[in-house]
Amino acid sequence: EIDPSCLTTNNGSPSQSTDFQISPSMSDERSPSIYVAFSWIGIAAAGVFCVESTRRLHRAGPHFVLWKHAAFFAGAAFAAALVADEVRSVVFSPVGICIVGTIFPVYQSIVAIATPGTGDDTSWLQYWIAMGIVRYTTEWVDDIGTRSEMVKEYWYEFEMIYFLWLLLPFTDGAAVTFKYITEPIIAPIVTPLAKKCDGWINRAVLIVINASHLWILWAAFVILDADLKKFIAISVGTVFPIMSSIVAVCTPAGEDDTYWLTYWASYSLLFLLMDFLENFLGKIPGFYSIFLFTTVYLMLPLFRGAEEVYRKILVPLTGQQEMLLLRDAENVKKQLMKDVPVEHQARIRKSIAESFLNEANEDEAEQNNSERKPLPVDLEQSGRYQSLVEKGNLA
Repeated sequence: EIDPSCLTTNNGSPSQSTDFQISPSMSDERSPSIYVAFSWIGIAAAGVFCVESTRRLHRAGPHFVLWKHAAFFAGAAFAAALVADEVRSVVFSPVGICIVGTIFPVYQSIVAIATPGTGDDTSWLQYWIAMGIVRYTTEWVDDIGTRSEMVKEYWYEFEMIYFLWLLLPFTDGAAVTFKYITEPIIAPIVTPLAKKCDGWINRAVLIVINASHLWILWAAFVILDADLKKFIAISVGTVFPIMSSIVAVCTPAGEDDTYWLTYWASYSLLFLLMDFLENFLGKIPGFYSIFLFTTVYLMLPLFRGAEEVYRKILVPLTGQQEMLLLRDAENVKKQLMKDVPVEHQARIRKSIAESFLNEANEDEAEQNNSERKPLPVDLEQSGRYQSLVEKGNLA
């Protein structure tokens, strides 16, 4: 408390103003502009580190080392607490969660699908399993966050740190979660359910295709409440694909891993588009019906819609055409080698390689010849032409 006597002048009369001021060293403010700038620099450095580590480091695999994972969560939480509030409100937000938890994994999944082999496909499919389970079962927390600032703040921070833990190669939380939770606990439950659902879905598709009054089913869906329609559409696009993805990872074959990873890459972008457009078009009848039908088109092997979207849209957008051609060539080679006896496979592969190499050399020679500039007519016809060639002055 300030002594009232300090507020009087030398003659005892009340002072109109005081000289009592808080010095900069006593203030709680910490140079906001510098603090915010350093926070952005730290976030940018962390982002570059995460991207480069994902590109360059090998995934740690399902090796659970308690201190390593505990140190990651503690360090990430401590770093988040140091960030300026202005930066935290931007980074730990729905947009930040969308970039880290969806857009970046979608790009990495597209690259993984385009590369030969299925090992990276399995790794990213494990991520989508863990991510899909959390997002689907905690959708209600986002609704609470719209009404509670405290819940929104801490929930977005948890989501960001959790998604980073899942996808970063030195933690590889997706592989850890699958080995210690999904495979031993969830897989035995969902595997028989996935097989039953697969049969039910195939029968339902045949019934719908052969039905003559499809408008009745559409009308029954349209009259439902908007929130219920959204819940049904998201459930159709999430629950069965999660179960099928778990079954795919548990099986030794890699083709089903690639199939469902292609689906998740396409469906995740579809979900982001729906989530954005529903703010403007959600009240229009048929909006969620289109989303539901598109989801079914992407999901079912009958249509192979995800494969079409991947090849015709996602691959050109990300510039993976050449890598996809290499993968297709590798798949064709594997398919051809299945019908060749083992003792002849080495010779056949060598012959194919020589054929491709000779063709590449011919193309290169043809290209070099086409790039040579034609000689001027007057120079070629003049007597100086031969002398220039002999002196080496004419290429």
